[in-house]
Amino acid sequence: MSRTEVVAYRAEHERGLQALWRRFFGSWSAEGLARRWRWQFDDNPWARERAPLVLVATHADEVVGHIGGIPLPIRLDDARRIALCGSGMVLEDAHRLLAFKLAGQLLRDRPVVGSGLRPEALRLFRHAGARVVPSSRCRFTYPISRAGQLARRIRERVPPWFVPLVRPAVLGPAGRLPALARWAAPHRPALQGLPRLPRGDGIRPLDAFDNRYDALWDAARSRFRCALDKDATYMRWRYLDCPTIEPMVRGSFTGDRLDGVLVAMRRTELDWRLQPCVVHGEIAELVVRPHAIEHAERLLAAAVHELAAAGADEVTATGMHADLVPAFEAVGFVQETNDEFALGVCVDEADEPRLHGLAHDAWYTSAADGDALYAPGL
Repeated sequence: MSRTEVVAYRAEHERGLQALWRRFFGSWSAEGLARRWRWQFDDNPWARERAPLVLVATHADEVVGHIGGIPLPIRLDDARRIALCGSGMVLEDAHRLLAFKLAGQLLRDRPVVGSGLRPEALRLFRHAGARVVPSSRCRFTYPISRAGQLARRIRERVPPWFVPLVRPAVLGPAGRLPALARWAAPHRPALQGLPRLPRGDGIRPLDAFDNRYDALWDAARSRFRCALDKDATYMRWRYLDCPTIEPMVRGSFTGDRLDGVLVAMRRTELDWRLQPCVVHGEIAELVVRPHAIEHAERLLAAAVHELAAAGADEVTATGMHADLVPAFEAVGFVQETNDEFALGVCVDEADEPRLHGLAHDAWYTSAADGDALYAPGL
């Protein structure tokens, strides 16, 4: 009988793992995941404090499943821990029960964080005793156009040879017509005009995270009881060093003082033929000083304009802190609920009291708290 087992990743598994990624995600995504490998595991600044975990499931010498754990710093009240962040869990359908074994081995040595969790994976984390962070299930959307959805709907109705001609860029203004927008995406929020641009030159591009950002983070995190520790080292590694994204980083300044930072990126959704359709702008981070909500509003409004100019059909943000909700509402974002972006946290017994009874306003979470954002950027 062929033996099925879960083992630590070895060099001889590389080809089989890349084949598994290509079957599930397509070649474009598999290539991106391969480029991220060294960045995630070998060039990880926290791997010296806690070793990464990389597991594969094999059947008859074929790789049929994978899960990884990326070391990341997390703060629980005043305690700093290095957590393993679940990454790239995937399994062949014939071996889906191995999910319990893969997740079980990941969750054995805590703390562990899992984000971008689809409902099936969320059930696995809950079964292991994970706490699901309430704020991570909030999703803010700024709908600009439905050109991408419109392209997908039209492609479903035209001959195959005509599909490559139906591109969102060609449809352009048609995606902003209310009747076509409702037909293309009947269950999505109604389109909105762009927000008013902030005045002045206080918003500037940032090409580095330095001591000015650390001062901002130290002030901002005073109201976050739990969050990944997003200091300058983290931000440089997560956004500037990542080989598969090209982030848009903007700072809000008062004179020379940095009062807010926004990180955004663009990702493209593919249709059933792997043709580009919906373009999503994503607000990956929004960090401002306490009681400085006006800086959040200015950064969000400017980001919506920049992402719209770059072709985004909508701009979204996941999680965020309760203090930031008024800024999203003031700019015009619509609040939704999306379980696929839930964040689950497993801690050891010593840290469990820190999480007991925490409400949504205790956490700062974002779409980039896990491994969900890996598509090519702007």
